[in-house]
Amino acid sequence: MHAGASGYVTKGAVGDELVRGIRAVLAGETFVDAALAQEAVKRLVTGMPVNAPASPSTPLSARELDVLRWIV
Repeated sequence: MHAGASGYVTKGAVGDELVRGIRAVLAGETFVDAALAQEAVKRLVTGMPVNAPASPSTPLSARELDVLRWIV
């Protein structure tokens, strides 16, 4: 989100969760998956690092690439 994203849903997001995220962002709001938000709060409370670096060696799946093409 530091790069300018307005929302974040996990790979497993389906149905209502995905629709809520899209609608929130279209309405100018910020959307974060509930499980991710809960984990971030837990890390803040316990002092664990919140933003672990992403693994550059994990390629996108074929489906993830399809979704990315639709977004861009």
